[in-house]
Amino acid sequence: MESGQSFNFKRFIITFACGFAGSLAVGLLVYQGHIFRITENRFIYTSLGFAGAIVFSVMLYRGIKDSILAMFAVYLLNLVVCKSFFISYIIRDIAVFGSFWLCIYLYYNWLYNSTGKYKDLRTLGLGIISAIILFITGLFLLFINVPLEKISIDTFYMVSVFYLMAGFLIGLGLGLGFDLSEYLINKNIFGI
Repeated sequence: MESGQSFNFKRFIITFACGFAGSLAVGLLVYQGHIFRITENRFIYTSLGFAGAIVFSVMLYRGIKDSILAMFAVYLLNLVVCKSFFISYIIRDIAVFGSFWLCIYLYYNWLYNSTGKYKDLRTLGLGIISAIILFITGLFLLFINVPLEKISIDTFYMVSVFYLMAGFLIGLGLGLGFDLSEYLINKNIFGI
């Protein structure tokens, strides 16, 4: 499955559904129903899981340019659903969604088409890439929103752990879902 092949809606839906379900499953295992509460920071599992599944599916079947438009559309949907119209929330969401697009892009280019012994590591690779990039994004957001002298060790630790854990678990869930979708498609489970 390489970008540029003819668009197959069934494959697109299977890839999206499996990726999103994988992300939700991992989030539910760790945080139960809290991932569905829009007012909690754990909603990141739902929003980035949805965004990652859509963006990867579009990137896989339509190309990289269309995936940028898809991420922008998902960002706007998130903006409306979460009603986060304050400038600090808009900056946060642009940074987080943009950096997560980068995670999916790196996964797609570096790991997804890997063969041999590295193919088994691509799910873990997406988790690690997502953890590192979201960790850097979280620190960036912390430093632009809080004056340096007011950042305590506890705040630094909480932000670091939150973004590292969220990035790793969301990436791991998406990777598991994408591997499942590839298996289902290759085994022709749904007759496609």
